Amino acid sequence: MKKQLYKSLAFAALLSLSLSMQSCTDKEETDVYASTKVDLPARNASQEIQVTANTAWGVSSDVTWAHVSVSNGTANGNFTVTLDDNLGLESRQAVISISYGTDKKTVAITQAGAKATLSTNEVTLAAKNASQEIKVTSNTTWNVETEAEWIHLDNTSGTENGTFKMTLDDNQSLEARQATVIVNYGSDGKETITVHQEASDPTTFGKAEITGITRHEAKVSGSFSSPFDVQEYGIVYSATASEPTLNADDRNILSIKVGTAPTSQGTISTAISNLKSATTYYLRFYTRGPLGTEYSAVTTFKTDGQTPSEGDHTTPEI
Repeated sequence: MKKQLYKSLAFAALLSLSLSMQSCTDKEETDVYASTKVDLPARNASQEIQVTANTAWGVSSDVTWAHVSVSNGTANGNFTVTLDDNLGLESRQAVISISYGTDKKTVAITQAGAKATLSTNEVTLAAKNASQEIKVTSNTTWNVETEAEWIHLDNTSGTENGTFKMTLDDNQSLEARQATVIVNYGSDGKETITVHQEASDPTTFGKAEITGITRHEAKVSGSFSSPFDVQEYGIVYSATASEPTLNADDRNILSIKVGTAPTSQGTISTAISNLKSATTYYLRFYTRGPLGTEYSAVTTFKTDGQTPSEGDHTTPEI
């Protein structure tokens, strides 16, 4: 009888220990561990989140532009957060909540805003054969535009880092010109490039050489060089106008067309006849081309002889 009582007490003690151990297991706290802060780019942004848990959990986003790949899980697992491209210029935030039991953990996500910078925002280019490559450093899509018909773009759009090239028509003018190229990015981002193109250099003329001067004749020669092909060149002269020009409404101004073949440089050489003796003449070379009508400096010469008298060699009515 006494031996049986000992056996009963031993069983009772063992049961109590077992129940006690079971009770401790039941009281073990459930918990979830995950990243709490994530920074992501403006474009093509996604992030895998690892979850360490000993219970079931659920996932949700507080914004429509942050998407989670699963809505729930059990024990250890993971899910992916995918963000819509941020076209705004400012960064934005989202909160991903991981719920378990009556508690929750949060993951704070910051997405960068759209940005773009250029290798330069102002260029000055030559009047002829001008081009410039522009480097774009960006985290988003971009496009390029200009209203200037004389600026041509080899590439009008890109994604993230890239380049485009501007090629300018020759400035066939003695005046400089300016235009703007615009790089748009994001929803309303804008970078501008101010393009200056220099004026063309004017046509240059060599010194006029006057030879073979007689009472009624002279020979003239010289040269010219232009940045562009001219369509006509020659001389213009007068005994009364000190700065003779073509198209002047003055019959005392005469001209000789020497050449009409397109060329950017050449020699102007011709003989002048029917001059008035003992008279001072004013002479200039001229060219006609993209830069308009251009003239050399005035050269003067005087014919031989004395003041003409009646019966002298026939001369122009000047």
